[in-house]
Amino acid sequence: MEHRILRLDNSIGWIFSCAVPLFDSEGEITEWFGTATDITDSKHHLEALRQSEERFRVLFELGPVALYTVDTLGTIQEFNRNAVALWGKEPQRGDLSERFYCSCKIYHPDGTFIPNAENPISVVLKGQISKLYDVEIILERQDDSRISVLVNVVPLKNMRGEIIGAMSCLVDLTYRKNAEIALLANNIELHTAKLAAEKANLAKSEFLSSMSHELRTPLNSILGFAQLLESSASFLNLSQIHNVEQILKGGWYLLDLINEILDLAQIESGNPVLILGPVLLQELMNECSNIMEPLAKKHDIQVTYRPITSSIVVMVDKMRLKQV
Repeated sequence: MEHRILRLDNSIGWIFSCAVPLFDSEGEITEWFGTATDITDSKHHLEALRQSEERFRVLFELGPVALYTVDTLGTIQEFNRNAVALWGKEPQRGDLSERFYCSCKIYHPDGTFIPNAENPISVVLKGQISKLYDVEIILERQDDSRISVLVNVVPLKNMRGEIIGAMSCLVDLTYRKNAEIALLANNIELHTAKLAAEKANLAKSEFLSSMSHELRTPLNSILGFAQLLESSASFLNLSQIHNVEQILKGGWYLLDLINEILDLAQIESGNPVLILGPVLLQELMNECSNIMEPLAKKHDIQVTYRPITSSIVVMVDKMRLKQV
């Protein structure tokens, strides 16, 4: 029998005892003869093994992947709940008709059927491959639905190193495959949108170029007639001369803007080139006031402008500062 003992150091130990009685001539027991073996270490080893097996069982059942074991014939022995969910049914333990993949047919990713003799578990059981990791296959369940899975197989061996079965791990790739399909669709949509944007951008550039050339024609006529009027200043009064000067200033300013539109490279880059030079701030502000005054009067708005009296010269791009 096995029983616990209290050792001298107050620790608990285990003893395996075996005893036989010795009898006298009258058949009475005179003494006992027996042995006592300290089995404390083996008990501890057994307890550690039990705890290890318990931890393995928890991991086996609660793991996020399908896990199951088979014997040398490929017959399913143990399986977890994720394996049942993956197969779509719970196998009958020891049923030879449900070997390897619980009656599910398997295929290569290209759709080629894989017979039992060539499936991943079979080749590992035969020792043709020592172990197998991350092999993609297609699993066809009994409801004819198909899912992509990654197969991992390792052999199970006895103390002599002989293969006595295998453990298989199946990882469902459905989510990843769907994500890849969605990503591909998004990429196609993005590419289509990019082509449309490039086409629209080209159309915009062509429109701006065409519009700019169309605007130049009447503007050149306006500037030409204004210059003719300016050259006939002797026939004009002071107010008319002032008006002609405003027409010319506004026209040349508009022409500069049109020339800017023609520079499509600057528009597309978003970094127009600044042409810096000394500009008399008083003169530039007067030009801005003269441009804005007619528009303000048209809408009955009074603009109060205090002219700059000092001769301040700034190093700027004249047209950009005028735009501001």
